[in-house]
Amino acid sequence: MKLVPVVLLIALAAGRNVRGDEAPPYALAPECRVEAETDLARRSLAAFWFEQGKSQVEREAFAEAVGSFACSQAILPHPSTLYNLARAAEWAGDLDTALRVLREYIAQNPDAENIAEARDLAQDIQARVGPWVEPPPAPSPPPPAAPAGGADAQSVVGWVAVALAAGSAAAGLALAGLAAAEQQKIDDAPDGIPWRVVAGQEADRDDFVTGMAACLGAAGAAALTGVLLLVLDDDEAPAIDVAPTVAADGVGLVLLGRF
Repeated sequence: MKLVPVVLLIALAAGRNVRGDEAPPYALAPECRVEAETDLARRSLAAFWFEQGKSQVEREAFAEAVGSFACSQAILPHPSTLYNLARAAEWAGDLDTALRVLREYIAQNPDAENIAEARDLAQDIQARVGPWVEPPPAPSPPPPAAPAGGADAQSVVGWVAVALAAGSAAAGLALAGLAAAEQQKIDDAPDGIPWRVVAGQEADRDDFVTGMAACLGAAGAAALTGVLLLVLDDDEAPAIDVAPTVAADGVGLVLLGRF
């Protein structure tokens, strides 16, 4: 395990200071503190963490050494500290960090005495890491599921309206039969029947006729509503609201269109 020594007393001229509000580019030791009141204090603090990293490398505590060298680099950047950080990361098995730090070292120090060694080491780590493979794109979301039974609300209401129309028509026909029966009674009534009886039969007949007309009118309105809802059950068709209406003289529909 080979480390590159660093002279931290003159490192201030080789790098830049890292302010406390800047995010460090590497994972620092948990107790790392990068703020310092003076340049001398900063150099002393960086020297302490650099020596700490060297000591940890000697006892093969490589993961801890990475945090210590990273702390020293964050306090006072220096090429030697950067290179030692890369080596510690390599020995710790963090090849991604080691490769990233080596590339930074090579880019910033093309004339360094150990530049050939750094490039060979970067190539070796790259071979161990393998080529970077772009992750596959995320799968597209599945299409929305079709409504249960394949029918939407409009078609369901349309069929319900058709069924109501059939029921109303049947009721109207039944009332028509009752009205006809009452009329037959009136026609077949013998002479001399009390007028009260005839008046009651005529009243029943009129009630049946009125009910028949209402049922048949409702049946027509419901049938028309159902047919319109089923025919216009299309996403691209104009939006039409259909509502039955009852007036004093009949039953009909109100169509409200949104074209």
